[in-house]
Amino acid sequence: MGHVNVPEGLKEIIQQNNEKAYPQIIMEQASYPYLFHLSDIRENLIAFLPVTKQMHVLERNAGCGALTGKLLSMALHVTAVVESEEEADILRVRYENAGNLTVLVVPASDTKPETNVLYQDQAHDMILIAGEFSKFQNELSCMREHLSDNGKLYVADANRLGLKYFAGCQEEYRGGYFAGLENYDKDPERFTEDDRHGEARVYTRKEYEQILKEAGFSGIYSYYPYPDHKFPSCIYSDEYLPGRGELSDNRRNFDRDRLQLFDEKKVFDTVLAEGLFGELANSFLIEAGNRTGEQRVIYSKYSNERARQFAIRTDICKKADGEKSVRKYALYPEGREHICHMEKSYEKLSSCYADSNGKIRFCACHTKNDAAVSGFDPGVTLQDVMERAIGSNQTELVKRILDDYAKRIMEYGGKHLFTPTEDFRKVFGEVHFTEETEAVDICDIDMIFANILIPAGSEMKIEEAEWTVIDYEWTFFFPVPKLFVLYRALYFVYYQIMGGKGTPLDELLAAYGISKKLKEQFGRMEENFQAYLGKGSVPVRNMQRVMGTKIVPLEQLLRQDAGNVQIEEMQNVPFRVRKILYHIDRQEYQDGSVVCCGWALAKTWNGKVLPVDIKAVMPDGTVVTAELKRYPRADVADALKLRRTCDVNLNLGFDCVFIVPRETEWSIILLLADLICFAVSYFGGGYLWLVGYRNVSVANMKIELMESFGIVMVVYMLVMLFSDIDNRFIDRSVFQELWAAIKASVVLVCVTALTIFLQHNNAEASRGVYFCIALVNMCLYFGMHIIIKYYLLHVYRNKRANNQVFLVTTAERVEEVIADADHSGDWIHRLASIAIIDENQIGKWYHGVPVVATYDNMFQYVKEQIVDEVFISVPYETGDSLAEVVNRFEDMGATVHVTIEILNKFDDYHKTFNMLGNIPVVTFSNQSYDWKMLMIKRVMDIAGSIVGLVITAVVTVFLAPPLLIESPGPLFFSQKRVGKNGRFFKIYKFRSMYKDAEERKKELESQNEMNGLMFKMKDDPRITKVGKFIRKTSIDELPQFFNVLKGDMSLVGTRPPTVDEFKQYESHQKRRLSAKPGITGLWQVSGRNEITDFEDVVKLDVQYIDNWSLGLDIKIILKTIKVVFEKGGE
Repeated sequence: MGHVNVPEGLKEIIQQNNEKAYPQIIMEQASYPYLFHLSDIRENLIAFLPVTKQMHVLERNAGCGALTGKLLSMALHVTAVVESEEEADILRVRYENAGNLTVLVVPASDTKPETNVLYQDQAHDMILIAGEFSKFQNELSCMREHLSDNGKLYVADANRLGLKYFAGCQEEYRGGYFAGLENYDKDPERFTEDDRHGEARVYTRKEYEQILKEAGFSGIYSYYPYPDHKFPSCIYSDEYLPGRGELSDNRRNFDRDRLQLFDEKKVFDTVLAEGLFGELANSFLIEAGNRTGEQRVIYSKYSNERARQFAIRTDICKKADGEKSVRKYALYPEGREHICHMEKSYEKLSSCYADSNGKIRFCACHTKNDAAVSGFDPGVTLQDVMERAIGSNQTELVKRILDDYAKRIMEYGGKHLFTPTEDFRKVFGEVHFTEETEAVDICDIDMIFANILIPAGSEMKIEEAEWTVIDYEWTFFFPVPKLFVLYRALYFVYYQIMGGKGTPLDELLAAYGISKKLKEQFGRMEENFQAYLGKGSVPVRNMQRVMGTKIVPLEQLLRQDAGNVQIEEMQNVPFRVRKILYHIDRQEYQDGSVVCCGWALAKTWNGKVLPVDIKAVMPDGTVVTAELKRYPRADVADALKLRRTCDVNLNLGFDCVFIVPRETEWSIILLLADLICFAVSYFGGGYLWLVGYRNVSVANMKIELMESFGIVMVVYMLVMLFSDIDNRFIDRSVFQELWAAIKASVVLVCVTALTIFLQHNNAEASRGVYFCIALVNMCLYFGMHIIIKYYLLHVYRNKRANNQVFLVTTAERVEEVIADADHSGDWIHRLASIAIIDENQIGKWYHGVPVVATYDNMFQYVKEQIVDEVFISVPYETGDSLAEVVNRFEDMGATVHVTIEILNKFDDYHKTFNMLGNIPVVTFSNQSYDWKMLMIKRVMDIAGSIVGLVITAVVTVFLAPPLLIESPGPLFFSQKRVGKNGRFFKIYKFRSMYKDAEERKKELESQNEMNGLMFKMKDDPRITKVGKFIRKTSIDELPQFFNVLKGDMSLVGTRPPTVDEFKQYESHQKRRLSAKPGITGLWQVSGRNEITDFEDVVKLDVQYIDNWSLGLDIKIILKTIKVVFEKGGE
């Protein structure tokens, strides 16, 4: 739980990629250690610290260097200390070009400061301990002695009394709920074993300060990283605390499951109001040492989730005399132009709004040392004024504030009719307004209430108060509709200030001249702006879903029914059982299984308490053995005491999976498998006996066997279908499976012998066939069933669980919809996210599923995230506007389910009827595919890829020498591509270009012959001579058969785009990704060399998706062969 392990292959990943690739690697690996070691968000902890190029820094507990890189860019020299050679190797590789780094290995067992090489000669200007502070407590005195006169120690770690632990997070290092709150070693029966192994622990604020003071440190100053010290987005201090409602990002349990016992945002508001934030903050960053310099950063905020050219850090600094200032820095070199843009924005906005006669002014800003610097205005924000007016029910004042805001926005800044420019389209997309609207030539679209200050005391004279706009980062130097600025401000008021309550949003907007049509158009503008701002980056708040950790709300705990699991059968218990004791923590339904965790013990009459085996009892009374894993738990003994049982030290819990048979679906698969086994064993066994042993010709063998084949097959399959040989196959052990194979082989022999006897065939010639057929069938039957069982229980179940469902509903309906859907274990397990269309509940959770969107941004969410299915349940009266919603989701390639109550509103869509749990729905999709046809397509893919890989192996022998002689380098080319519904995979080809082809592509962009997102050039200079030949003959595509075998691609499908192309997709273009990409496709056989417009490619791919059939696939394969041979003969 404590030290984060180094994942396998991390060193190789760092060697092969630069830091810009890390976010995508984190998404692909979906593993917490990769996030912990590679995420640049971790640097937020130290980026604001006053480190200069004259300083020597000691980083204790450097790990794999997540913070080291930032220190290297700030300091003169960094000494990074790690516990293992593995970490040291990674650090040296990661920063091999840094000339100011020393890496030292000090094992965790080296606990004697006096012998530690760190404290012998070097004096340090700064020492950093980020995490696991308690391991280094005994070194604190040495650290103090080896700090320079003005040196500082910084300690970052969790707070033992952090609010997240009260709310249901597990303890930082040792795990378990409430362990730190109960103060660890105060309970002599808890964590004794961990302590012997040096397990880390955390402290309260007072405990940290006391430990530092006892080591001789003074001048202690506390910062509060939020949400925690590992992945902070803000850094607060006692001189700048959070505001009301500001702490809403509280569910970052990336490494383990957690409970959610209350709404942390609301409790944090109470904590702040009572002045207790310093005691209950989740984490600390503590500075110890004499204060130096004239100013200190008292607040720092980071915007990592933007594209690199827009990602910034905002600091509020305070001088010794109390004067404050605001400074904005670029987080990456690409963002420096954005910082310089702010000073220009100030100048142009001041000029543009000169007609306001002082009613709208902008806080002065200038650029200094790569920072945008502005004063800290002491006024009151319009948001604060609005919140107080709403809280005191001053409805007249609220209306006056809104009226005055709308009047100023529409009256000042010039009066010009809006005309879209090319720059406008790049940011906000293509928008066609049906009515004329005024525009402002220089537009700050973020002129929301939180960014407008008025003088303190002028609240009741709101119309006369002077505005000071303090944040104009999003200013554009081209015309933007004034009503769009008003729309964004009112939207912010409705959701952030009014809490989505009171006057409906549509009425509020209409009162200020924004119709439903304009609202929809402005909503699309906002979607495009957010896409422009984010450029495909994944918000860190979504990482919890990516990592797969769970959040169990209190209401789910309260309604859990432990009676679904019955505890049976003792494990090696020679005593008579008096009572079974058990507790179920969590019970979830997956495809074909129930996942359960908890503990179960048996109390015997003689006072012993022992663990028991766990079994699930099906409704028909059959028992299914669980896959049981036991692990130590700290809470079982206490729970037993509460139940008034004897005192025990036993603390075993369990995780188990009850496999629930789905015989109805699986019997078809088994029947097909048995049919294949029969055919292969019938002819294979016959061949072994007749041709191999009796020297019968193949022609005569076929005649003899074919006479009986049809009858034998029908009778055998009927016997297998109506017998119990295949029943309960998923629950059978290996030996039971072997016995079933023997029984099936006996049945086959009996049926074959009886058929041949009744047909009066040559019995002497056929007797030996029986043995061979039975032997081959037994081996095939046994092997095939083992493979199918593994696939259904591991591969298929995981793939089904990866299908992401997005629920769109209302606040009133959401609980009912999820409760009804709970009757379908498969569907409810795949429910990944929710959009509430009538209230802003972003951040709230229902039954462990997060609300991630409102109506206005749900399309943007689906466009950017992995969403396979959308389920819509809304009131009937919204049906008139629902057609467009369904159309937009369907255009992006998602399968859409809509509750049947609004069925009569849709007459123009392809639809099928389904049941999701107890909910009847009509499904709108690109095409309704028969699962049997899809299975045949997959069989074709596997068979074709095996043949293709054999051909590839042969071709490789002849192709490799000339290719490598002409252009030394790798034989194969691999590249990240985008597959079905946005999933990433690595595609393989024979390399046809020189090694630097990707770098040279930028130089050739101007010669692109393709309109749109693809790059195509007739005489591409990057292609080698051998490459031209293998491209012309399509030989370069052969390694893609490996992608087909893996399941990333199909033989026939759509063209897989590159990651860069995908990030620029418009909504309708994503629909081409609703099918697996293919080696060939409709585009490739429709004259791809003559197609120069990307939209034509999209149309062909969509045409293939809408009209897919096995016949179409075969037709395309045959056309592809024809095209390849025609090109090769040219």
